[in-house]
Amino acid sequence: QAVSNANESAYSHAAIFTGQMASEVAAPIYREYGLPPSATLVSELLSDAGYQTAAFIAGGHVSEDFGFNQGYDLFESELGFASFWHTTPKALAWVKETSEDQPWMMVLHGYDAHRPYVAPPPFFHMYAQNPGSPTIERIVQDGAASEQVFGRTWYPDFDLEWFRHSSGSLVLNPDSYGALAENSQGRPGISLKDQDIEHLHAHYDAMLSYADYQLGLFFAALEQAGKLDNTLVLITSDHGEDLLDHGFINPRTSLHESTVHVPLF
Repeated sequence: QAVSNANESAYSHAAIFTGQMASEVAAPIYREYGLPPSATLVSELLSDAGYQTAAFIAGGHVSEDFGFNQGYDLFESELGFASFWHTTPKALAWVKETSEDQPWMMVLHGYDAHRPYVAPPPFFHMYAQNPGSPTIERIVQDGAASEQVFGRTWYPDFDLEWFRHSSGSLVLNPDSYGALAENSQGRPGISLKDQDIEHLHAHYDAMLSYADYQLGLFFAALEQAGKLDNTLVLITSDHGEDLLDHGFINPRTSLHESTVHVPLF
């Protein structure tokens, strides 16, 4: 019954790492939100308690640009929105070198269940019987195209609005979703069929299997190295995806169960 504190990465990760509501950590102003130096992260508490600490972050809104690098002996962030494929080898190398005389805490992060839904073979069409239509294949493989979908219709001529976050990162303006919904009437678009929606879900499921596979290899390597005998493992997510359950693909458009009910193992 785990519920994310928000349907957006910076807000929900702030809650995960501080144990506070996102709005308690900093004013929830999307153009400026990040962790201030005054925030106390679990990494800082454990570092003060003598833990070795490291984070291997796949970029995006959980990077040092948003203040998430506090309290770590080593903090590495990828460019863009990367995969466990990029972060897992670095994390495994670090864990294997940790001192046996000190406890350790490590964060491993990936955007494998995040748009665009492009897993490598053999995962790419693992759950799809056939390649999808040119339209849905474009949508699942192009993050910007997936933001132009509303109400089972793709509007490829809709101009998305972007702005510079105070960190310097280029961020999609959430107001674009309201503008798309408002301006969709009378705008020419390409309708998505039931099999297109099924294909979208198949791509998402393939991404989950790809992430599961990578984590399985990671834990197997840790077990072989003797690093799981006295280790607590927590697996969770910052939010879900809506996948057109309520009009959009992106989760930032709603607070339904599809976007905030997350796994917690």
